[in-house]
Amino acid sequence: MALDDVKPGDKLIANNGRYCRIIEVERVTPTLVIAEGVKYSKKTGYESGPRSTWAGCHVSPATESIVAELEEETRRQLLINNIVCDKQTLRTFSTEKLEKLYGILVTDIKPQCRH
Repeated sequence: MALDDVKPGDKLIANNGRYCRIIEVERVTPTLVIAEGVKYSKKTGYESGPRSTWAGCHVSPATESIVAELEEETRRQLLINNIVCDKQTLRTFSTEKLEKLYGILVTDIKPQCRH
């Protein structure tokens, strides 16, 4: 997708093949779009200059729906990471509080075993 109509301040979707993120256009030349200090070809959307095929990033214009979708996914992933990675806080919860939390996460609590 061509980047002929983008201007400074516009949002782009940057995709490196592993993840997507939102970046903002800083400057535009007749052949390049510069965002976060990186130059992209207006014609192809790929990083300009020498690059290896696996490291190259591609940009495309961001629509409101794509931006909203990426922001929602980022928010969800942050919540998931915080729940999964905060074992220290979970260790301070009472058994009852853990059961309530577990009940929210999975609708039917059936402990594997009780001693």
